[in-house]
Amino acid sequence: MLKQLSNKKQIKKLKKTIQKSLNNEVPIPVLEVQEKLNKEIVTFILDGAVLQLGQLKSSKVLLNFEDHSNFITKRLGRNPEDFRPDIVHQSLLTLLDSPLNKAGLMKVLIRTEDNRLIEINPVTKIPRTFKRFSGMIAKLLETAKIQSEDQILLQIHNDTVQEYFSNEAFIVATSHKAKLVDLQEYIQKKHNIVFVIGAVAKGNPGLECKFSNDCISISRYQLSTANCLSKIIDAFEQYYSII
Repeated sequence: MLKQLSNKKQIKKLKKTIQKSLNNEVPIPVLEVQEKLNKEIVTFILDGAVLQLGQLKSSKVLLNFEDHSNFITKRLGRNPEDFRPDIVHQSLLTLLDSPLNKAGLMKVLIRTEDNRLIEINPVTKIPRTFKRFSGMIAKLLETAKIQSEDQILLQIHNDTVQEYFSNEAFIVATSHKAKLVDLQEYIQKKHNIVFVIGAVAKGNPGLECKFSNDCISISRYQLSTANCLSKIIDAFEQYYSII
């Protein structure tokens, strides 16, 4: 049953916890252990995120369309509307605040526009304000890693998505223009699912995704990134009976 958990580190940690319980070192409910062993971790990739630093006066800052439109237009020659780190911020709050994540059944990654892969530790406390969040991401982009005293919280990997995941992962892109599915039925027929959700204000990363095994629509209506994530999270919480 341990093979059903896709994250090797979590398997190792869970084994240690069980062993300590058997040695009477740490009390742990048997039901909770069995529930985790019988449920697969759901992975989310926030795709196409434009996370870029800009040198403003004496410091580097995370560029966004509201505060740095002139810099983006004149210095970078790009459309300020592409720079929407606020979508990533809102999405991470939606993901990490969820009962699915708190139950230890979620993994979160960000794939940036320039193909950097950022892994988010599920225990990370995302700043509630966008200003503090921007500071955290700016530090990450400069140092490639943010860690607490005992663990890494955010880390940039050099791997591509294909290199990061095993062949057993079933990668599902999402797009309003793709085939419409009943999400509850869909997730019951798939294993080791990795959902790719566009973290952009415009464009269609789902249909353009070159590493997915499937592309689906989960609503007949066009959804925001956070709303799409909420629907998928809710489907798994119902499927796993997480309250």
